[in-house]
Amino acid sequence: MGRKIWRGMVRLQRDIVRRQRDTVGRPRDIVRLQRDRVGLRDEGQYLVLFALLFPLVIVLMGLVFDGGRLFQGYRRATLAANAAAQAGSQCIDVAHFQQTNQVRLDRGLALATANAYVLRNQGQGIEPAGLAADDHWVTVQVQARVPLAFMAVIGLPELTVGARGVARAHYGIDQVWQ
Repeated sequence: MGRKIWRGMVRLQRDIVRRQRDTVGRPRDIVRLQRDRVGLRDEGQYLVLFALLFPLVIVLMGLVFDGGRLFQGYRRATLAANAAAQAGSQCIDVAHFQQTNQVRLDRGLALATANAYVLRNQGQGIEPAGLAADDHWVTVQVQARVPLAFMAVIGLPELTVGARGVARAHYGIDQVWQ
């Protein structure tokens, strides 16, 4: 008889410890009743949360992806404009330089060279928007069409970014550490 009592006490003590560990001293049924009474049941709440946040995550991913493509298109246009302006600024009027030892651009040659550089990049979606040259400066403006992936869903299949490159015709060293 002593063994049966001892086993019963051990089981009772195990059940009490398990209840304390699981529910901080309260029986499971009482916790479940309190949760149901207060309205803390979470059945289906994750589905509503997912339905609300999933479109927001997709929009943010689209902004990051299309924003990266726009930045890439802008950088490509800026590099093309700067290269064209630099190439145009190297077309100096040689006859004028030999007579006066002063640098002056050959405007026609500078514009033709800058335009040729812009047209070489036309396959990347870059188009000339404006070319200008005076005696010392060459200015090149270009536009780049950037196709978009996520923004096409809302009706923006592509955007146009612009860039400007300016270069000065210069000869020799006129400053220290140049």
